[in-house]
Amino acid sequence: MTNILIGIGGTGAKVVEATLGLFSAGLGPRDVTIGLIDQDRANGNVNRTQTRLKNLRRFQRLWGGKSASTIDWSTGKGKVDFGSIAISELFDDNALWCPEGDDLSLANIIGRDLSQQQSDLFDLLFMPGEEEQDLELGEGYRGRAHVGAAALIAAMLEENALTKKLRDLMGTADRESVRIFLVGSAFGGTGAAGFPTLARELHRIRTDSEFSNRNGVSIGGALMLPYFGFARPDKEGQPVVTTDELLPKARLALEYYGRLFETEQTFDRFYVLGWDPFFNLGYHQPGNYEQRNPPLLTELFAATAAVEFLTHDEEQDGRTEVPVMLSARAGRGIRWSDFPLPGAEEKLAQLIRFSAYWLYLSEHLLSSTSLLGGGNWTQRLRGRMKPIDHQPELEALRNVCRDVLNWAAATQKMSGDRWVPGPWDTTGFHDRGHEETPIEPVALLGDRFPDAELAFDRLVRADNGENQLRGSAAVYEALVNDAESLSRGNQQGYGKVVAAAYRATALHGEGQG
Repeated sequence: MTNILIGIGGTGAKVVEATLGLFSAGLGPRDVTIGLIDQDRANGNVNRTQTRLKNLRRFQRLWGGKSASTIDWSTGKGKVDFGSIAISELFDDNALWCPEGDDLSLANIIGRDLSQQQSDLFDLLFMPGEEEQDLELGEGYRGRAHVGAAALIAAMLEENALTKKLRDLMGTADRESVRIFLVGSAFGGTGAAGFPTLARELHRIRTDSEFSNRNGVSIGGALMLPYFGFARPDKEGQPVVTTDELLPKARLALEYYGRLFETEQTFDRFYVLGWDPFFNLGYHQPGNYEQRNPPLLTELFAATAAVEFLTHDEEQDGRTEVPVMLSARAGRGIRWSDFPLPGAEEKLAQLIRFSAYWLYLSEHLLSSTSLLGGGNWTQRLRGRMKPIDHQPELEALRNVCRDVLNWAAATQKMSGDRWVPGPWDTTGFHDRGHEETPIEPVALLGDRFPDAELAFDRLVRADNGENQLRGSAAVYEALVNDAESLSRGNQQGYGKVVAAAYRATALHGEGQG
């Protein structure tokens, strides 16, 4: 089985970011190839997702069996779920594909060397000047999906790295099943343009009479309807999309998809997600690095759609029409039971608990060698190994744990009173001295602090709003008394310490991996 996840545009990248959290928790298929598409190479949302992707990839490389410290990610009884889903990037060590150069415009791409009749048609379809024809595409398509679609189609008509790589993955899989999941927005620029354009191109490839794996490729898609708004731009007349335009653009997009479903079965499964009322970002940035919208709750729901598609049993499906998956809920407050994905509470909660326990309650023990009072369970597992000799592995682990907690904290913070009671509460780990900004609404404390145990005890909540009963004292007792059993499996060195801590932080005691 070949599994491919592609985020298109800034919103698509943010959904991939949330999906990496589920993958880190062991929710998903055995392996996934991840790609990102954005015309804006410097887009902050894309860059943050790329950073998290590279951190996870580095962690898996360093702990995957070629060093003195390894984690057992096999399929046996000793398997650890944390980090077990193998992640790869679409282009070797790079996930991002940018369709055009930074300084190109639509006039540069398709508006040159035209006949008079073609030039008249070009002027009829696209507004002259910086509104559309001369709009610089280096910062994306800025809400003009028709401009983006024209640029993307022009790029795909030529030989390009994206379709070549995807064709290879689709057709050289020894006739095995290939699943491709696309996610993008219906209201922006790059996502709205790239989502249907790429889907139709992949559908054209898989239905070609000469394609070797015609019946083996499934295409799924998640279309993000408007779910956030932002402040008006500082200057009037800027070529950017505004909040007032989001719903009309989404309506036009849905009408387009309705017609598309009537004429061709591009998607095998289709998911639609939105949120009302909108999350308010409180700022406006058309592109580049400063377009770093904080993680939002809707993206986690979209991530569950990606996992569902990449893991559902096709043989039990038996559908001939395109199933369109809708999710809705009533009432305020978010609970674990709202997530339409089996295992979300058990595994995602365990990942969040482990990340906090490792950073604030375990890591400092690695530099201690005292066995007085039986307290240093880490030394019993790691033997004479010293942290100074394993800094790359430990730094990679630390980065993944901080990525998890930063994402969880920002998602909670941006949800406001819609979160209450919420499945987790990271506020005990927040840096109270952090000056909140629209792109960095929250920051974590840097190291262990006196109230870390209390913060951990309040970290994960049951659906009734109460804290989970297995707090830091129960976790510590399990590690002191049963560390060897908790580290079972083919773990080596510090991998034994990680496995024991991960299993000890399970919601209901030592779990199944």
